[in-house]
Amino acid sequence: LVLFDNPLQYRLASYYVMLTYLYDCFPAIPYLRARGGTDTGKTEVMLRIGYLCYRLIISTGISTTASYKDAIDTFRGVLFMDEMDISDKFDDRGVLLNVGYKKKTGKVWKMVEVMMPDGTRRQRSEMAYVYGPKIITMYGRFKDDATENRCVTFEMSQHSPLELKKKGIPQELPPRFYTERQTVVNKLLRWRLEKWQVDEFSINEDLTDYTISTRHNEVIRPLKYIAKDDESMLKDIEMFARSLYHHSVMKRSQGLDARVLDAVIAILENEKYSKYLYMGELNGFGMAKYAFTRDIAVVANEVMDEMNLGDGEENAEEEQKAKRRGKSLTTKTAGSICEDTLMLPSHRMGKGFVIVFDEDKLEVAKIRYGLTDALRAAMRDDDAGLDMAKNAAPTRPENLEQGAMFDEEVD
Repeated sequence: LVLFDNPLQYRLASYYVMLTYLYDCFPAIPYLRARGGTDTGKTEVMLRIGYLCYRLIISTGISTTASYKDAIDTFRGVLFMDEMDISDKFDDRGVLLNVGYKKKTGKVWKMVEVMMPDGTRRQRSEMAYVYGPKIITMYGRFKDDATENRCVTFEMSQHSPLELKKKGIPQELPPRFYTERQTVVNKLLRWRLEKWQVDEFSINEDLTDYTISTRHNEVIRPLKYIAKDDESMLKDIEMFARSLYHHSVMKRSQGLDARVLDAVIAILENEKYSKYLYMGELNGFGMAKYAFTRDIAVVANEVMDEMNLGDGEENAEEEQKAKRRGKSLTTKTAGSICEDTLMLPSHRMGKGFVIVFDEDKLEVAKIRYGLTDALRAAMRDDDAGLDMAKNAAPTRPENLEQGAMFDEEVD
């Protein structure tokens, strides 16, 4: 009773529903999110999925973060969080999402005032257990990448009422939905009783994808475990996970940090900038390659100028080029990015500072920002794979009877 643009999302949604019934057997779980503009139906889609999940907690009337915590701690189910666009990175709801995806860290402490037998008042600590699956709707993305990378995201697009009618999607859920829903939930509850165990599931290393980050593996492995007996679905989930990872890498590669890394790589590998590369004995580092922060800033500015000007503008007037360049990167900013973000060591030399080029840390940074040839090729391959998935034949019939959840009875 929902309409997705990508047929793969129907199967992902069904496996996430199953995951919610065994969430407490996994060390960490992802969140399910629908993202889209106004009138894309993201709230209704997540609610319809949520009705099949384990102990749905609808939080649309909750006004404080403390109420979220108490609701999860009390009911230990799936929390529905609508319109979760958070402008403040340190908003309490963001903190709840950051700790609530992992069993070992899903604990939030607070101090409450209590009345003692002698009439005095004292502060007592209380803990709320906030670990559990959550389904979220948003217009945009989270400011904090840590929260963003813990979501399995469905991109929603707008559909006209006529299109929904042709696809058999009712705008209001019919009574038959709730009857069939109860049947499905009962079978899922029985499945929970059959599969649930006291100890956490032992997830085989075969389900680990070494081409994506540890965090993406951490949140996607439970879905893979649920689908482990379905080879085609495992491949689909793997492709979807790589797409999520490569999308986050692409966003990161467009930032100022990546341009500074471009400059460092250019100084090391490009003959044009070899004059900025030095090699010598440094106290505490031995024989090392290094460059002055001022020179890194110069090269980074040149890289950004070339990107800003674009193709076909080599012959543009100097005044027009200057307007397009905008503000320049300062030596201080370049040095801070090298030290704090790229984690490259620095050293004071004369009246300036140099950045020591640690090959191991540079290799890690290249992977993180998608600046390796292998990762660029993988990102192109995954984009092609997703295009094929989007163009695949729909997994639901075109003229599904309105109100029917399944074509046949579920065994």
